[in-house]
Formats: sequence, structure tokens, C-alpha cells
Amino acid sequence: MPTRKISKNRLKELAKLKQKKFRSQQDLVVVEGERLVRQLMENGIKPLEFYCTTSPPSWLPADVPIILLAPCQMKRVCTTQTPQAVAALVPARMQPIKDSRFLVYLDGIREPGNLGTIFRTAAGAGVSGIILSPDCCDLFNPKVIRASMGTVFSLPAAIHNHQWLLTQPLYRIVTCLQDAVSLYRMPALQTPAVVIIGNEAFGASPNLIQSAHLRVTIPLTPGIESLNVAIATGIVLFQVSHEFSSS
Repeated sequence: MPTRKISKNRLKELAKLKQKKFRSQQDLVVVEGERLVRQLMENGIKPLEFYCTTSPPSWLPADVPIILLAPCQMKRVCTTQTPQAVAALVPARMQPIKDSRFLVYLDGIREPGNLGTIFRTAAGAGVSGIILSPDCCDLFNPKVIRASMGTVFSLPAAIHNHQWLLTQPLYRIVTCLQDAVSLYRMPALQTPAVVIIGNEAFGASPNLIQSAHLRVTIPLTPGIESLNVAIATGIVLFQVSHEFSSS
């Protein structure tokens, strides 16, 4: 496969994409690792450029530029301490939500690993779209991308505030402790619906709890106060998905 080297200016521009400001300005992000790059390609996300520190692997398509980097150069454009031999430049764009059958609203999720894991889990549970409040962490943070295994590029998403959510014709299900029913005793559900997941430390905002049509909680063993938000979200989403299919 034909390859080329990289200029100092181009390397500097790619290194800037480690920062949210420049990712947002250019709608671009560098993703790292063979497994993730291949997963994106399988999901129909075509990279704009490939970067390799060794001979290009045979699975790279010939119609995308391949640039050879020295290991020190790869480290400049990647965020991991020990980058893998393959990376790719891809558009950092959300897919539009076209189906409101089964939505999730994330209210202030701040930890990148949690956000990425929620996206990956939501895709497995059949969620049709994820809406992020404006104070969630950056969707295209490389840690989010890795934790999501690339599903942030394929699962439809949008960013909207509370006011927008409260004007939508959606059945609102919120996870909380106040006046909540057990997740496993919820009534039969009908779509379209949205599951509201709150911040790691403080839970969902009071106005979202007060406006919910249904409040649910996960029954826990005595002495266990709470679960990690990504784990709790997975439990809730698969149960809600089951209730949809049973109704």
C-alpha cells in the first residue's frame, strides 16, 4: 500500500485534537487501536486518514491515505501512554436521532468512562437514541470513545437542555430513590419513552424527578448504598427494554 510521511505542521495540527476546543472547531478526532478502528469501519464510519508505526496491515482499505509515523510521533497524536501501532482520523459528528421509540436522557454525566460505557450498553439494549444535557462530558473525548467501543459514532445522539426535554411528547421514566417503585414491579410500558439517568454524585435534577411519569429504583442488598451509574444504567435499560417487548 502506498504510504507517506507527515509534515511538522500536520503533526502539530493532529496533536491539537487532544483538546476538546480543537475537536469541536474541526469536528475531527483521532481514534486509537486496531480493534476500535476496525469496529468503526464495520459500523460504516470511514476514516479520513490512517496512521501506522509499522507496515500497514492488509485490512486497511487502499482508498484512504496511510501515513507512517515514528512511535514518538504517534504518541504526540494519541492520548494513551503507550499507543498501539494503528490509529485513524475520523469525523467527530453525532448521528441524528430519527426514532424516539426508546430514548435515554443523561443528566450531567461527567466521567468519560461512564459515558462511554453507557453508550455501549445502550446500543446493546436497543436504545434508539441518547440525549445529553449540555453539562455532560465531551462525547468525543478519547476515553469516551474507547469505553464505548466506537458506539458514540453510530448510536444516534443529541444535546438538549431540560426545558427541551420537558416539552417532548415522551413518557418520562426517572431513576431515583424518592417515592420510587421497584424496577422489577413497574407497570407495562408503551413507547415513545425516555429513561432519565442522573449525575454520578447527585442523581437526576429535582425538576426532572418532579416531572417524571414514573420513578423507579433498583432494589439493593441491605448495606449497599448505590451502584456505579454505568452499571445501574445497564440494569435499568435492559429491564425497560424487556417491559416494552412484553407490553
